[in-house]
Amino acid sequence: MSFPNFLFLLFLLPIPIIIHLLAKRNLEEKDFPTLLFLLKSEPRLIRWVQLKRLLLLLLRVGMIVFLVLAASNLLIPFSFFEPERLVIVDHSLSMKDRVVSEKQTLAVPNRGGVPLIFKTVMKHPIGILISDAQRNGFLKLLKKQKKFPGIDLKRISLPEGNLGIIKQITGPLFAGRRIEVLFTLLNEYEGNKRIPLTLEVDGKILQKKITTLKPGINKAEFALSLKEGPHWGSLEVEDRKGFDFDNIYYFSLFVLPRINVTILSQSRPERLLAALNPIYFKVKWVQKIKKIKGDIFLVSDIPEKELPIGANETIPGIIGLSVGNDSPFANKIPERVSKIAGSFPSSEFLNFQSLIDIPIHYNWKLNNGETLLHFKNGDAFIKRIGDHLFLPISLEDSDLSLHPIYIPFLYELISLLLGRGYNGNILMSEPVVITSSFKPTVISPIGKRYNPELIGENRYLFTKTEEVGIYEVSDGQRARGFISVNPDPSESRLEILKEEEETFLFGKGGYSNGTSFFLVIALLCFILGVILEKR
Repeated sequence: MSFPNFLFLLFLLPIPIIIHLLAKRNLEEKDFPTLLFLLKSEPRLIRWVQLKRLLLLLLRVGMIVFLVLAASNLLIPFSFFEPERLVIVDHSLSMKDRVVSEKQTLAVPNRGGVPLIFKTVMKHPIGILISDAQRNGFLKLLKKQKKFPGIDLKRISLPEGNLGIIKQITGPLFAGRRIEVLFTLLNEYEGNKRIPLTLEVDGKILQKKITTLKPGINKAEFALSLKEGPHWGSLEVEDRKGFDFDNIYYFSLFVLPRINVTILSQSRPERLLAALNPIYFKVKWVQKIKKIKGDIFLVSDIPEKELPIGANETIPGIIGLSVGNDSPFANKIPERVSKIAGSFPSSEFLNFQSLIDIPIHYNWKLNNGETLLHFKNGDAFIKRIGDHLFLPISLEDSDLSLHPIYIPFLYELISLLLGRGYNGNILMSEPVVITSSFKPTVISPIGKRYNPELIGENRYLFTKTEEVGIYEVSDGQRARGFISVNPDPSESRLEILKEEEETFLFGKGGYSNGTSFFLVIALLCFILGVILEKR
């Protein structure tokens, strides 16, 4: 604990002062018949008694003060009977294969492979921290401007370089069409590296190629043609001198068939028709409809009373509200302008950063349902009720429909509604929400089975993603999807804590725990007080 937590003990200081005042004896006047036998009082004796009382008061107050200092774990610039210091070991992925000679007494937990150093040193501000000092683990400490002079940082050397696969982006996934898979690779060596890449899908090697990586960020693209349904894959790079945890990158895919889409709109939806490529979608536009046929429907510029909600609940739909009065789904409000905030629940090829930069005009406030995405002012941008998504804008005439992000965003919404909610790439130790009409079983990379927790209608929470690899989502008979789990890409970088940052956080070292020192002084104060009181 830190010193301020023990300041309340200073309220004990009045106790020795009260004892001192109560111990003082008031002199009483007495009439004596004669002064013949009284000795003359020595002034020196009176001064000694007064000095003795003052010394006793100081010793008692000092004893309380030094007990408080001992309890506060205050640091001193020298060693004094200090017990063996706590050894704190960075437990990040980059430290996995590093040899640590000291006995490990406390491992720093990690999330996504990045050590949670801030939480650890807040609980244990005194000890020896053994780490490779990558900056990503110390960013929160630097941001909070916290100082821990009781921590001695012992650096473990990093390799001379590293190759890592840090990202994967996939284009639209439709059966019978070429799928583009783009990987981002990092070369942390000083010069070019010529290395082999191996792409594996569903346990079979599909492509092998040798490429040259320049220092920094590189791209590697593969073209695939896959059958309809769920698939899993991995890309492997050969690097014997760097880290090994980021040499394999796992990804999951769900290939869709050509989708039958019905667009319900009062006027011809030119932008929607242009966005839905006929290679992937079979599109039908209608102005009025009683019963929807097909895989999914899109609504734009239709009054609420004509929405096909309830007539056919089995078909999912995306509804842009822009015409009509208040409804059970939304209230009409004066026009507002805001930008998107939050994070989208499922995104393999959507550049979300582009989406959140768009100012969007809207005049509806969405009610009920689950909020998937919201504006910066707190209003909902996407609400989900069952198999229907609601947006407070027109799917045809809006700021979003004029932006290049419109087409991939629309594809992402369609993919989400057609049963891919449990697919995706996440970081290790991250939870995943599985949207499923069946009760799923999750099988880990080593074959262990888990039953996710039910958290809502057709929604399950799975949190056991501590291990890197492919997790299968099964209905008990066959794989219905996959979840790929990878380490945090920031752990692949060799950027380390600068010396001036280390000095700021942990000082120049040489500090020790002063508990024993202050306890000894408190004990001396007590002993001297007892001796002085008996004299």
